[in-house]
Amino acid sequence: PQLNEILNKIETNSGELNLSGNNINDEQLSTIIAAIKNNPNIKELNLSKNNITQDSVEKLISLVSCGKIEKLDVSHNKLGCSAEILAARSYEFVNYINVSSN
Repeated sequence: PQLNEILNKIETNSGELNLSGNNINDEQLSTIIAAIKNNPNIKELNLSKNNITQDSVEKLISLVSCGKIEKLDVSHNKLGCSAEILAARSYEFVNYINVSSN
């Protein structure tokens, strides 16, 4: 999907947002995170199987530290060792986080 389609999905979503396998990169993720922060209804976020790298770890930490996201899946991306940093700094804010296969 195009970024506009994803942003529309965020606006109309309530609860769980599955963006798995959408080839999302770091630049697109910045726009997506801003939109998610403006939607108080999203509690679960699946970003698995995209092209998110360690450059986005601080942005993801910022998102979960807002306290809105209860479940985050960023498995099968390109976070490398930064996946462990994301998990360690997010565990107090989320009920579930998956950083496997990074």
